[in-house]
Order: sequence, then C-alpha cells, then structure tokens
Amino acid sequence: MTQAETDEHDAPMRVRDRLAWFCYGAIFLAIPFVVLVFRLHMQAWHYYLAGGLFLLGAAILWAIVIAD
Repeated sequence: MTQAETDEHDAPMRVRDRLAWFCYGAIFLAIPFVVLVFRLHMQAWHYYLAGGLFLLGAAILWAIVIAD
C-alpha cells in the first residue's frame, strides 16, 4: 500500500476516534460537572439518577467501541 492509500484507509478511523473522545468527554465530564455545580440543590434521589446516567452512558459507549 502506498502512503496515500494508507491515509485514505485510516481517515474513517481517525474520525471515529475523534467522535469517541467527544462522546467520552460529554459523558465523563458533563455529568460529574452538573453534580458538582448543583450539589447544594440536589436531593438524594438526584445522585442515584446521575450515577445511573453515568453508568448507562459508559455502557453505551463501551458497546459502541467494541462493536467497531
């Protein structure tokens, strides 16, 4: 394979990897940040909800990554 063919072949993988990092950031930074900001206004069940969303988001991202 030439360098051009290799670059053309790797381009979709690079796009997918960039998208994966964006998704990881959206889950693993956004949910804890919201909990941190609103911790004084949250009731106990909000923490369970945030934890569930965190785990659900992680499971979905894990399933997407291993499917490729």
